[in-house]
Amino acid sequence: EVKDSIACEANGEGITRAITVANPPVNLFCRIVDGKDIKQVSDHLYTVDDRTFYIRLDKKFAPIIRASEKGKEIIVRYNAAEPLIYSIIW
Repeated sequence: EVKDSIACEANGEGITRAITVANPPVNLFCRIVDGKDIKQVSDHLYTVDDRTFYIRLDKKFAPIIRASEKGKEIIVRYNAAEPLIYSIIW
């Protein structure tokens, strides 16, 4: 069972997404985003496709940028102890 909730950022510049998985399998990963290019611009901020939009993701989730069919993607290992929360900012 997966619960997915989306809320608008208070400043209107994006959305925040929270994903919770009941009884997740061992080594479950979640793809946050994929695109032609992804670059880390700070400890918790990533730019996608030449600043088309940004992903804000706490470094405690240990995001991994890797090659994908489209170019690159960000994935994180799901931790059953807390929901996976990140923001999409435009």
